Amino acid sequence: MSNILVPFARSFTGKKVASDFSATADGVAMALTGDPPIFTIPPGTAKVTVTAKPTKPPKLPRAAYWEHTVSMTLSASGVPTADAGSKTRTKLDTDTKGATQVTILTIGVSRFREVTADMVDLLKHPPTERHPAREKTWWHVDEVQEHKDHYGAWPPLDWELGPVSNVHFLDPVTPFDAGLLNVSLDTVTLDVHSVVLRLAGVAAPQLFAVVWPKTIVFKNGADPTPFFLFIRQGAQQSVDWEGIFKGPGIPPHPMNFDYADTGLFSNIHYSALSQLEWGIGKGVAYQLQKAGAKAVSVVPANAAGDEFSAMEKTEETGRILQEIQAFMFWRAGIEKPPTSIGKTAIAAFSSGSNFLRNWLKSEKNRKGSFLTDVVTAVYFLDPPLKQITSCAKWALEWAKRGSDKRIRFYTQTLTTRHVDVLGSKLPKIPFIKNSTDDKRSVGIIPAAVWSDTAQKAGLPAVKWWNAHHMMAATLLTHALHWKDISD
Repeated sequence: MSNILVPFARSFTGKKVASDFSATADGVAMALTGDPPIFTIPPGTAKVTVTAKPTKPPKLPRAAYWEHTVSMTLSASGVPTADAGSKTRTKLDTDTKGATQVTILTIGVSRFREVTADMVDLLKHPPTERHPAREKTWWHVDEVQEHKDHYGAWPPLDWELGPVSNVHFLDPVTPFDAGLLNVSLDTVTLDVHSVVLRLAGVAAPQLFAVVWPKTIVFKNGADPTPFFLFIRQGAQQSVDWEGIFKGPGIPPHPMNFDYADTGLFSNIHYSALSQLEWGIGKGVAYQLQKAGAKAVSVVPANAAGDEFSAMEKTEETGRILQEIQAFMFWRAGIEKPPTSIGKTAIAAFSSGSNFLRNWLKSEKNRKGSFLTDVVTAVYFLDPPLKQITSCAKWALEWAKRGSDKRIRFYTQTLTTRHVDVLGSKLPKIPFIKNSTDDKRSVGIIPAAVWSDTAQKAGLPAVKWWNAHHMMAATLLTHALHWKDISD
């Protein structure tokens, strides 16, 4: 009896993905014949591996997929069974037709692959020189010592998120006390899966930090996953002013120290210093935990030049989050992930607000299912002064898509648009105030208030630049407290 294997590749939705295939029988390559492709398994074979290599889409940004290999063990009669590490993304249907045993093999392919270990390794290889595009000279840098000063130890041994105890968390219910921010030190411990995934076939963003709370359980029949998407500041400005992300001696996007560190690591982690002293560590995952928001946090690392190009059409952003959900379920050994995603909030910091504003400005985006049916909240964290008015304008226009849309808007400077966002008279500066239904928040906190708050906590005075970063490192705790994405 002959024994043949007919492979196919499909996405998590069941859609067929055009692919080339290769296979081995006990380590020896098998010839491929026919259309659809057929492998003839030699008698007595014990182990078979099959690799699906999705073909490049004829026109990007059509979805591209990573190749994937599965392994199988054959019984004495030649019937294959997926090995433990391959079961989730392998479906086998074996039947006998006359003198031929036929196995239909379906391999699940993903737009994502995990690169967590690669990121940890990149953190061990910082550049020693910086060449800002706007400068005629370069300067020597000691990234290892600088990171030791901020994190206490460097490089990290892994990508995990350890407990923090020196964080000045904001009280979201009573955010001010005697004109200063009402903060107190607290310890937060996370129990999460923390990984980095790489998206295939796009210019940017290619790297995504994903922090998945273990309270969101991987199981068949799970509810759609709620997401929190954090959009960091533009990357090109870092190239111009600091020589970060690209330049002489820095490997190309996305696999270099800066994308692993500035693009991802510093956004999900807090440093060993209080964020009232050094706001670069945004602690996104910790702020979700402290706020009681049961959601998966996702931080895409935008690329200098291309920035967030793959996400400009927000229907694609929704599909990317669906792919992340599917990958993580497969990674956990669950064959059938949810077919849709849950409530989603999007936060944007600094010049990242310009990207979010532009997404909301697009009428086609606003009418799409993702912004209409999935995204429940948008947060603006200290957008550029000249863009505050337009950010507020298009957030309000988006909010017309549903009565439950939420807007949280925090700046250092007052504009006429702030009252439109809140829908009522503004208090005396500084303040953080909610609307009567808690669906809107407006906060105006000048740099001097951040500096005075830091000094009251026994920390050095700070200037505008650090106060600017403190907005994102502190105020997400307030924004996420109001159950915009989780009950």
